[in-house]
Amino acid sequence: LDALTQALAPPPGAAPTRLTVPLPPAPFAAPFEALRDRADDLTARLGQRPAVLLVTLGSLAQHNPRTTFITNLLEAGGFHAPTHDADALPGPQALQQALHEHGARAAILCSADDLYHERGPQTLRDLRDAGAAFIALAGKPDPALEPELRDAGLQQHIALGADVLAFLNTLHSLTPDAP
Repeated sequence: LDALTQALAPPPGAAPTRLTVPLPPAPFAAPFEALRDRADDLTARLGQRPAVLLVTLGSLAQHNPRTTFITNLLEAGGFHAPTHDADALPGPQALQQALHEHGARAAILCSADDLYHERGPQTLRDLRDAGAAFIALAGKPDPALEPELRDAGLQQHIALGADVLAFLNTLHSLTPDAP
């Protein structure tokens, strides 16, 4: 390493050479700011922030990690993220009422993996029957369960490492006056 350092060092008395090129300034948050601006415009025009319904299964301890992750993600895109407890109010009629009440066209199922196995497919069918235009799952589903979830209405899952900007743009495409 010393030999490399000496080889790269400028000759004595010479000005140091820049070995790196600075990156140009890039507004990495600009796409998210644009989504929030769009949501703000919709809120001003329609009197209600665009919403995505979070449908929870199980206890707070079971769904909270994914519900919190999804809520923060949706808020970064300018969405309101109301929750619906599918344990307390199950079935397509209750989900239809919740979607309507919050003006949501999309829903995301939030729970723990074991509950996705036990009740995920039925809850997704209920969401589909309730008229949700877009249905997603918080987390990465078990590969053995994913075909059944897709048959039940799952369109996408969202987990760490996903293209969250594309996901938020998909949700924005469902809002009124979407381009």
